[in-house]
Amino acid sequence: MATLELEFNCMCVFVPEPSPGGPDGQGSMHVIMPSTRHHHGGGQEHAGEVHVVRMLHPSFLPAHPKGLSMEGWALTLGEGAPPSASTALDPGPNGETLVNLTPLAGGAMVPHRMVQDQFNDEVNARVTLGSGALQTDKIRSEAKWKFGGTDIRMAFRASWMMEVDPDRPLQWFSLDATAAPPIRSLRELTPEADGHYKITIYHVPERTLPPDPGDNGRLELSQVKEHFRALYVLFGIQNPTEDMLPQPPTAVGTGHCGLPQALLEPAAMQGSAR
Repeated sequence: MATLELEFNCMCVFVPEPSPGGPDGQGSMHVIMPSTRHHHGGGQEHAGEVHVVRMLHPSFLPAHPKGLSMEGWALTLGEGAPPSASTALDPGPNGETLVNLTPLAGGAMVPHRMVQDQFNDEVNARVTLGSGALQTDKIRSEAKWKFGGTDIRMAFRASWMMEVDPDRPLQWFSLDATAAPPIRSLRELTPEADGHYKITIYHVPERTLPPDPGDNGRLELSQVKEHFRALYVLFGIQNPTEDMLPQPPTAVGTGHCGLPQALLEPAAMQGSAR
């Protein structure tokens, strides 16, 4: 077994799913990257700001400096039944928070079809984690944003740690993939100096990807707010109201897109009209 660290950056929604009948606080953690290809914000298409999903690793260099595409793919990691991932999404030591979209959306929850292995053009990519936990000390935030009048130190980056078998083929499912998955096994990657594996995942406009991102990978604060609209596609909300959006901490400046959380509808609601 080996330790795997997954670092998620921007526009990745953490959605816990408790195990039915399992221990409290355990289950699966779905990380959903919503599609931005058909999103309209304020009635206008965000031309040139479609988000891409890229897996980055030094092993991809020099051929793929901006990583390999994960678009159209769902990756499931973690062994065991029932799944034993921690469903806790606690803030970081300085209040860094994965903003909860569900109360902002009036109690709306993510439909189960968003986390199922089936065609779904509302999901750009997904990672489902069956073990491990969020590393609260590695949550990163830049500033406090206002949500409905409340100051929240909105996260843009978070890391997940888990134990995996590096020799086991990775479990990929095509949601609507047009290319091969980026890797088939962790053995294709060079581990870190201490022997653990680290994979970085971005869901951002392509122009902001490392290693040489435009504007140092940052967006105007007004763009951060506008891009946040696309997250509500998970609830079928195309035009969220102002109180559902982050209000910039200052009139000018730059930052990164938010990395939030949301609740999954209970199993009993599967197939209900939405």
